[in-house]
Amino acid sequence: MKKGMPMRIEVMISGWKGEDMSQATHNATVENDSVFAFRPTTTRTVAFLAVFLFLVGIARSEDEGENRRAAEPEKKRASQKDKQRDRPTKKKRNDNTERERKKRPPKPERITRKTKDRVSLACTYYPGTKGKNSVPIIMVHGWTGGRGEFEDLALYLQERFGHAVITVDLRGHGESNHRMTLDGGDVLIQPERMRRNEIAGMYEYDLEAIKSYLLAENNKGNLNIELLCVVGAELGAIVAMNWAVQDWSWPQLANYKQGQDVKALVLVSPTQAEKGLKVQPALKHPDVRALSTLIMVGGGDRKSNSYAKRLQTRLKKYHPPPSRDPRETARRRSLYFVAFDTSLQGTRLLDARVDANGGSPHDWIGEFIQRRLVRKQDEYPWKNRSSLLGG
Repeated sequence: MKKGMPMRIEVMISGWKGEDMSQATHNATVENDSVFAFRPTTTRTVAFLAVFLFLVGIARSEDEGENRRAAEPEKKRASQKDKQRDRPTKKKRNDNTERERKKRPPKPERITRKTKDRVSLACTYYPGTKGKNSVPIIMVHGWTGGRGEFEDLALYLQERFGHAVITVDLRGHGESNHRMTLDGGDVLIQPERMRRNEIAGMYEYDLEAIKSYLLAENNKGNLNIELLCVVGAELGAIVAMNWAVQDWSWPQLANYKQGQDVKALVLVSPTQAEKGLKVQPALKHPDVRALSTLIMVGGGDRKSNSYAKRLQTRLKKYHPPPSRDPRETARRRSLYFVAFDTSLQGTRLLDARVDANGGSPHDWIGEFIQRRLVRKQDEYPWKNRSSLLGG
């Protein structure tokens, strides 16, 4: 019996009234979920109807059970189809893995560079992730330091902003302690025996060798050398400033651009002079002293803080003064100074858990590069810098 189909039932009911027997015929139309309208005349009639309704109920239950049993295989098949549809296929899994892989920045690469005076430099390169829009950053450590001191900052700038970062062990430091002689021999470089002219080789040769690597990456479309930034800590700050002078002093050729690529400096705990190197050449160079500059220092060290403030004062007159419009001041501002509440200096300051105006040392450097380099991409567009001679 199909659900919802009416039943026509003709019921013969016999009833007794004393010794007389009377017969009554009742017609009833029963529909599922309807109300029966009977008026039984005797107790036997009531009993008969009760049995009748009980049997009808059993029949309906059996029909509903058969319908459910018939529907269960169909539901099971539909459920299995849904699970198969939701289960990722091998191709989908591979696509998801590939997307996740592309989101992760490339792993750091250990590279070696040879300087013009035959020193082997050990470097770590953190490739950028934005192609021709990647900002190249060179990080220069202080005396007795090494490239590993910049690892956290380098990863932060690479992963957070997609910048291309290279760290280097300067000559006589870390793994950069060998020089090849003209006859093919090998000489160990000992820092304590390095003279002033050998130390000057840090910017005359070491950073030039690093830039040549970045220039090749630029020509591959992996970064924009025109947005070059140099981060220097302590002695590394002096090395960075002197190399900027060298970079901005190359003669310009008619068909090939030489130098003038350093556009920003981050000076961490800078000193006035160290190991025979001084900041004076940078302060006298009209282009270098006007470069976008961020000076950072641990304010808890009175001597370091005092010199950092003096350096800011000397550079201040070469940078745009504040205007009446705060927005215009923020847009034009190119000299920044921040003193953190700590006595830590150099690369130890970079990773210190301190903040100034709500920002850590990493935050300050990241925001400085965003403002002074990333937002000026239109002023310094990418160019292929391959020379006509193939260099």
